[in-house]
Amino acid sequence: MNENEAKTLIERFAEKQQGGHFACPRCGKMAMDAESVTRNALSRRATVHICDACGTVEALEDMTGDRRPLTAWAIVSAPENWRMRRHYSAAAWAREQYTDRWNDCPYFRDMVERGEIPADYIGRRTVMIHAPIKGTVLLTEGYHFTVDDEEGRQYL
Repeated sequence: MNENEAKTLIERFAEKQQGGHFACPRCGKMAMDAESVTRNALSRRATVHICDACGTVEALEDMTGDRRPLTAWAIVSAPENWRMRRHYSAAAWAREQYTDRWNDCPYFRDMVERGEIPADYIGRRTVMIHAPIKGTVLLTEGYHFTVDDEEGRQYL
């Protein structure tokens, strides 16, 4: 993900930030004021609230001229922890190593019958990623991520 894509993701999150209690999108710690998001620091890098400690760090970075890129923010490395979908360009999807699909086979049909997975998972693409807080997780297209290509548009 490049800086522009990271900024778009962060600013999409800012729209939902008012409606709930989330971890700081910059550091990932549960250090945000829970009573009102506007009591927290406003980032100098994107239009989003961050914890006070990160606000101080951003001010110090501006003084020294050594800015941390948006791509290094916690929300960018694991957007699903903030109830945000990952977004892949066609080129980024092609670079993913651990991809597969929920195939229409007896094993997965049995899982649907037992209520372990939704029926509409069948046929969707999957990717296995390492999320910093949760470890290795399996993501399903349309639920946890989107892809900018012809095949992926049917799930948007």
